Amino acid sequence: MSASKTLSFEQVPEVTVKVVEQSPLVKDLVSATLIRDLRGRIRLALEFSPGLVRTADVSEALADLQEQLARKLGPYWGDQVWQMEERASPPSQALNRLIVNTRREWLSPPDTRLKWYRIERVFSKSSWLMSTAPPWSLDDRSPAIVSFYSYKGGVGRTLALAAVAVLMARAGHAVAVLDLDVEAPGVGPLLLDRKDTDAGIVDYMLERELGINGLGIEQILVNLYEDDLEGLEKPIRVFPAGRLTPTYLEKIARLDYEGFASDFAPSNPLARLLQEIREYDSDLEFFLLDLRAGLHDLGGFSLNGLSHLNILFGLDTQQSWNGYEIVLPLIRRKQPGERQELFFVHAMATPPRIDPYANQRFRQRAYDLLQKHYYGPDEDMLDLQDPDAPYGIPIFYRETLLNVRRLADVLPEIVNPAGDYQRLANLIGVYLSRQTL
Repeated sequence: MSASKTLSFEQVPEVTVKVVEQSPLVKDLVSATLIRDLRGRIRLALEFSPGLVRTADVSEALADLQEQLARKLGPYWGDQVWQMEERASPPSQALNRLIVNTRREWLSPPDTRLKWYRIERVFSKSSWLMSTAPPWSLDDRSPAIVSFYSYKGGVGRTLALAAVAVLMARAGHAVAVLDLDVEAPGVGPLLLDRKDTDAGIVDYMLERELGINGLGIEQILVNLYEDDLEGLEKPIRVFPAGRLTPTYLEKIARLDYEGFASDFAPSNPLARLLQEIREYDSDLEFFLLDLRAGLHDLGGFSLNGLSHLNILFGLDTQQSWNGYEIVLPLIRRKQPGERQELFFVHAMATPPRIDPYANQRFRQRAYDLLQKHYYGPDEDMLDLQDPDAPYGIPIFYRETLLNVRRLADVLPEIVNPAGDYQRLANLIGVYLSRQTL
């Protein structure tokens, strides 16, 4: 039976490793880099031991390796083994540097005989497949970047972010809100009602990609004051996605997220926007980012690089859990031994008077998922019964909070001192080790 009938996309890397590790060449190699191209085909870059003398046996082993890979991988084989030679020509040295600068650590002894690296070339979603650090480290003097994310839409994520922003501002904290749900802007209209700007985040990022520095922070910012929302001690800095004109779709269609991924902070337009906002208002304490549901590129950037804290909203449905089976492994690690802070929110939870065990079931599912995909085998997990543990703070379903047109209409319920949103804001402080309310 041919390889194309027996081998799946998921199996290709494992089979490639097995073929290489069984080759007699393995004794002469320092590392191997698996490169998967835009169509899913595999090529290899092999780094030989310094000073290795190329004998007829080595050449024969290389030819045999390529034959084995062609036979095992079938149409998934890209028919190239690149030899990263020590004494290469200048063009070859340039390619070697590109490989070294692009590859990511993958497999290491004792699991394998070789040190393995991996490069995934894709048309989109690079932001989910690579990770970096936030644009600044978190300390007592720097603002915290908090991402609000849900795999499925319509779970109350945007309302929760707006509520947290208001509660923080009423407590005297300086907060910036960024509407990064650029394909269906939500938090901007919810907070601003009829207020608007001539431009927004989309315009800013598009201009920066073109090398234009025409838009300043003032042109994409709307301030909310006490006159707009009763009780605000500090203004809320709101950065809407942009004005929804007939050309808005043409703008978002031209945002090159893959360009963002290949040239991340400080040149990435989104990271640079955060830096410029921070420079504009050095007193800011929190950046709250409202992300597009699903696997949108901006969500990948935020969860997988920009944020100090990720808040994951979900329903107790199989669709939500299936989504987080994908998302959690992608955002699991920044560096070996490190982990981003996150916690789950049980969105639209069934009230205890109707089902007293609904939140308990959600927390158990979240615990199992985090244990499987997020925490390392030697890491201790918080007790499931700890109310501050990251397994699903509940925000209970309320008909009064469905189809909210503007936050001002439900403000009394939002700012209830014993309410769900107050508890959510408090928990953000717990995970960031700073006071929120």
